[in-house]
Amino acid sequence: LGNAYILEGNYDLGLKYLNEAIAKNPKYQKAYINLGVAYENKKNYEKALYNYTKAIEHKSRFAKAYANRGFIYDRLRQYDLALSDYEKALEIDEKLARVYSNRGIIYKNRGQFDLALKNYNKAIEIDPDLKEAYGNRGVVYFKKA
Repeated sequence: LGNAYILEGNYDLGLKYLNEAIAKNPKYQKAYINLGVAYENKKNYEKALYNYTKAIEHKSRFAKAYANRGFIYDRLRQYDLALSDYEKALEIDEKLARVYSNRGIIYKNRGQFDLALKNYNKAIEIDPDLKEAYGNRGVVYFKKA
């Protein structure tokens, strides 16, 4: 129920139900990741980070939790931690196109254009509809020219 409210954009009500679920089962990793999503959407990155970490503590091979936590680290400008989490997510599930794209952004911003292109190309190979990968790849081609 909490997740349904979060998907509707009613984050406060979603948080209420997810916290109730965790009170009943403190090891319910999916509730933690959904809490993280709600806090991320509310731009409360510290609480999102906390909940993604809790999800990982309860399920160490949770690719989505690593991917989401990496995204938060990126928002907090902790790029090395973001890259580390993206790497772990891809180690668990190598088909996460958005993770490749997000990792490409960090490499692009660092001026590591070949690594950025490699990641954008992989993202596009996995998901040919991932528009931001094409856009960012175009930016890298322009910067390399």
